[in-house]
Amino acid sequence: MVRDEIIKKAYQCIDEVYPDTTYQDISSFNVDAFLDQAAKIIINTAPLRVLSSKDIRMSVTPVGYDNGVIRLLMPTNFQRLVSFKMEDWSHSITTFLDEDSPRYHQQYNPVLRGTPSRPAAFITSGGQFLEVYTTNANTSSSNKGIAHFYAILFDTVDDTYPQKLHDVTAWKTAELVLSALNDTQAAQICQAHTQEILQSL
Repeated sequence: MVRDEIIKKAYQCIDEVYPDTTYQDISSFNVDAFLDQAAKIIINTAPLRVLSSKDIRMSVTPVGYDNGVIRLLMPTNFQRLVSFKMEDWSHSITTFLDEDSPRYHQQYNPVLRGTPSRPAAFITSGGQFLEVYTTNANTSSSNKGIAHFYAILFDTVDDTYPQKLHDVTAWKTAELVLSALNDTQAAQICQAHTQEILQSL
């Protein structure tokens, strides 16, 4: 299985950064506990060209519409936006801002808020909701009005995990394990390997 293969690679990464004089029993390291966390980090930093996206517009749940603002309940396994567009927007967006952004507070200003030609969308409530400004599409009872919503979803590392990310995920897992053990020097070595592989993808 892919998960077992990456875990094995992570153990090999840990083994590699320990010279014989400081070797620890790597079998005692709980690598599996850090694997999914490492994978989420890699999914959010890897080039989109090595990831598989899907249109999730039918997976979001409309929970409100008021004065051009749509509120959508996000899938719990949403990880990364690729492209989002409402049917009445002039173009798609490739970035969601968060509610700490100065632009979020501008949405309460009728002059500065988003428009179909200058769309804006924000992740709120810790990633639970997507607030979309401004659209004429009332999607309060259906997903009609969303032209597309391409995103990267992730639950856990399984056999569908991209093969190109196996090595870099193993190094990131090793880095997290060693950081948890307060071995800063070894973790930095793993981090350097991670960055090197990401740049080559």
